[in-house]
Amino acid sequence: MKFDYFQAKAEIQKGKLLPLYLVYGENTYLVCDLERIIRHSLSRDDREVEVFSSSGTTLAQAVETIASPSLFGGPRLISCKISGYREVEPFLPAIGRYVTAPPADTCLFIHCHSKEPPSSRLEMSLGGTSRIVSCPKLVGTDLEKWIADEMSKFGLRHDPLLVRTLIRGQGDNADLHWLSGEIEKLYLEASDPNSGGTEASDSGSELYISRGPRTSAFLVTDAIGARDIPAAMMAAQEAFAWGEPPLRLCFMMARHLMLLLRAKVLSKTPRVSPVNVNPDDRRAAKSDRTREKAHQLGLGISPFEEKKIMGQARRFSEEEIVTLLKMLLEAESAIKSGLMEGDVALEVFLARASRVLRSGFGIQKGFRYLT
Repeated sequence: MKFDYFQAKAEIQKGKLLPLYLVYGENTYLVCDLERIIRHSLSRDDREVEVFSSSGTTLAQAVETIASPSLFGGPRLISCKISGYREVEPFLPAIGRYVTAPPADTCLFIHCHSKEPPSSRLEMSLGGTSRIVSCPKLVGTDLEKWIADEMSKFGLRHDPLLVRTLIRGQGDNADLHWLSGEIEKLYLEASDPNSGGTEASDSGSELYISRGPRTSAFLVTDAIGARDIPAAMMAAQEAFAWGEPPLRLCFMMARHLMLLLRAKVLSKTPRVSPVNVNPDDRRAAKSDRTREKAHQLGLGISPFEEKKIMGQARRFSEEEIVTLLKMLLEAESAIKSGLMEGDVALEVFLARASRVLRSGFGIQKGFRYLT
């Protein structure tokens, strides 16, 4: 039966350990973690586990090991790696005998370096007392779920914004080894008696997370949303140092300002009814839950981001947001026309934004990017 990493992990932790696991996928961290979970399950009652595992262990050696009795009579974990499923076929009779009558407290763990699952024929040949487990690259909700599970292992409170901050540091190629190290750093920071608390949060943990270009870019937009232009300038300089393209940073700031403007407009809507709510149901239309759903539909973002954007929008007037958008458009024109270097144009924009937010809305007269 085919399971994913999370299903196999939950099953083993509930006490159901099968004699054979055929694991496939490119995520070596999940593969090693699943092997660690199996080893922990075998070592119940503080029994020492005999582990037969090395980078050079072949399937032939693993099959030979399971056919021989245990040296010390304790639990055994035999682990090996294969490059393709064809390597399994010559050993199917021996593996079949093993899974039919497996020795007590013995587990055979086979990792195949393939992104594709095995054939249905091979799955049937392995029998029902085996598990075929996928360990693919984690993205989206699966990655968020993994981070939440890792945080819970350290007793850290689940903070959706902090989870997204961690993901930003890796972008589209999440390295679970890096993320695991960052979560441990957050745990140490939260456990520090001088930190003033025992919880890690998005606002209090930014300085403890190793940054990359995407992290710094998001810090720019978050600082603008908080009306903290000095922090935005520092984050922008850091983003440029990481090689962030100025036009991409310009796009991200424009997107954030547009979200703030849309949130501002939505917040003024007295009554809104999403598609799945009956317009005649006035009580539903007035409820906070209905209003929240309507905001999410209007902004097109996740509930966590929606809450953050709506909070930031309350700090601005519509005129201020429109003014910042116009100034950002001037900066973009200066970059694309070649009149100013990208980093210089955006630093000038942030300086002008600081004046606008300090003195009220309005574009400063007498200043022009373009001549």
